[in-house]
Amino acid sequence: MSKGPTTETRAHWIEWATGLTATILVVAMIGWVAYDAATGTHAEPELVVTITAQRPAAGGTQVSFTISNTGKRSAAGVPVTGLLVRDGIVKERREVTFDYVPAQSHEDGVLIFTEDPSGAQIDLHASGYRDP
Repeated sequence: MSKGPTTETRAHWIEWATGLTATILVVAMIGWVAYDAATGTHAEPELVVTITAQRPAAGGTQVSFTISNTGKRSAAGVPVTGLLVRDGIVKERREVTFDYVPAQSHEDGVLIFTEDPSGAQIDLHASGYRDP
């Protein structure tokens, strides 16, 4: 009993190139995720608050700001404290809390001061965080 004619076909070169490219990409992604997991777990959030604008509003002055987390770890429950200081005396204290500030990102916020900040110093800073 004879079998029908058999033909052996070899894979085309484009199939080999596609398979090799996919393998390299998968191995690179696994390596990148492993490296990020190994080096990012011991890092701390790096929180920086920057004033972006001041404008008059009903009931006071709005001070817009951006909080940036340049670290590799996220932060939760981040209070941003704003102090209006005139002649070395704290005239007003305001605070807003951000539920979550992801790693390597930024969030925007506004504090409203009732006193006019002209001629005064405004100090904004993150005053704490907790691990999410």
